[in-house]
Amino acid sequence: MPGATSPSYNIQFALPAPGHVQIAVFDEHAKRIRVILDQDEPATLQGQFRLPPVSWDFTDESGHRVPEGDYRLYFQSGDFTSTSDVAVE
Repeated sequence: MPGATSPSYNIQFALPAPGHVQIAVFDEHAKRIRVILDQDEPATLQGQFRLPPVSWDFTDESGHRVPEGDYRLYFQSGDFTSTSDVAVE
């Protein structure tokens, strides 16, 4: 969600089959800022998202808030990869 001003960004996803999921956030220089999720996940029910959603609180691996700017979230499970851009203000 561009222009995110809330204290966190919720990431929703659905998995048709159980699999390993990794969600990581990178800065505008392609430097990895934080791995948000890196674990095996069960399949979700058809038409449903994982509950609860995965939340990024705009912090880095050390727990410090990231500076304002543009970030890219990468979602990967098996051969599937998706990205989402987040503007932190």
